[in-house]
Amino acid sequence: MPHVLIAEENVISAKLTAFILTDAGYKVSIVTNGYSAIETIARDAPDLLLLDTHLPALSGFDVCQEVRRTTYMPIIFLSSAGTLADRVQGLSSGADDYIVKPFSSSELLARIAAVLRRYDSVQKQQPSTLARGPMLLDPVKRLVSFNNDRTVDLTPIEAQILYILMMYAGQVVSDRTLLQSVWGQNPKGRNLLTVYVYRLRMKLWPAHPESAPIVTLRGQGYMFIEPASEGQIREVGESR
Repeated sequence: MPHVLIAEENVISAKLTAFILTDAGYKVSIVTNGYSAIETIARDAPDLLLLDTHLPALSGFDVCQEVRRTTYMPIIFLSSAGTLADRVQGLSSGADDYIVKPFSSSELLARIAAVLRRYDSVQKQQPSTLARGPMLLDPVKRLVSFNNDRTVDLTPIEAQILYILMMYAGQVVSDRTLLQSVWGQNPKGRNLLTVYVYRLRMKLWPAHPESAPIVTLRGQGYMFIEPASEGQIREVGESR
């Protein structure tokens, strides 16, 4: 039974949506502000978030961006704000879909089912592990282990970026490819990608982040250069 979290300030509207979902067999929780939504997601790990754009204290757009820092969970905006600018902002902030109120129960259920199917398909396609040199990446657990038994936890986005780079070790992966692979058809700005690559270098190679085997090729993208051992990371960096 999928667990759906509804984040909406209007309690009556949220309860009406909850009634549609519970009648269709979903487990439903309701929160009325953005901070509660973030706390509930961290605590209960629901399967899908239905998010209004207008929430007190923290807007739905801000909530969506914050949630996307730590999880790939499906997010659908439900909002009366139906302008093109609103829909673009919602999708650009990381949502999977945007439904304008009023909507029919059949449309809501169909679009939730479609988003959950896509999410389930992506999860099933993920390999269990990927090894390159001294590194072993488990993209499901989001864990990197080294031959010397050192382990590092990654965020979902960090794990996906690293997986793509390791998969194509020795080849240039363009910014556009990484952006579309991680953030879908509405890629974020390149500055965000730069921040995540920087975090990966600092997390995985804190002693020598400047010599990490993730190489920046200006105007082209990034390349993962496979070192034979952790001890060779400095040599890789110095030889660029």
